[in-house]
Amino acid sequence: MLRNIVSVALYLKALCVMLKSDIQLLNDGMQVLKPMLTQLKPKNMIDLYFEVLPFEQAFSSILSLLIGVMTIPVSSTPTERTFSKMKLIKTVTRKSMSDNRLSDLSLLAFFLILPSL
Repeated sequence: MLRNIVSVALYLKALCVMLKSDIQLLNDGMQVLKPMLTQLKPKNMIDLYFEVLPFEQAFSSILSLLIGVMTIPVSSTPTERTFSKMKLIKTVTRKSMSDNRLSDLSLLAFFLILPSL
């Protein structure tokens, strides 16, 4: 149990550094928010975000942390799919393609259903 708490604390600290958030401000906000959350009982991160949103001025660091957490992909599948599509687009015969053209073709391939290139 203690090991899990320590690892969560390390991840939170790393996330605070990445989001340029003050960890002491986050800790203080969590201490104030904890009693409120026992009454509200949000089911997931999105519910928690919408519960905290009306108090944006008081809990700005917690909101930025929640936004950061919600943007982390659950799995690496979309990333792997993206690189697979790019590999199909930029083949040996198309190595001289400019970055702008590669970017445009990639966006088309990712967001539209296109036949194999």
